[in-house]
Amino acid sequence: MSRILKYKISHLFQENLVMPENSVILKVGVQDDSVFIWVKAGDNVSTCRRCFETYGTSGWLIAQDNLYFLDTVFLSGGLLAYHIFERIERKDQVESVPEFLL
Repeated sequence: MSRILKYKISHLFQENLVMPENSVILKVGVQDDSVFIWVKAGDNVSTCRRCFETYGTSGWLIAQDNLYFLDTVFLSGGLLAYHIFERIERKDQVESVPEFLL
């Protein structure tokens, strides 16, 4: 059986989140002017650390290798745009990134 989990991205550059292994990202979005990631997770009790990076428009992307774009979100009534990426360190992690993002 699967469940949907929500994780807040609280830092404006790099966020390391611990989530169930093989979780699939469903959506990156804004709720109450905070950025969240929703994932679909199975019954797996094993966890892994995943690295998410946030960049503002006109910001420099650091070490673009293994950096996968997830979505763009707007804060402060649309005045600020942030682009959310996941840094994938191992090839087997790519399976958890939705195919349309690769």
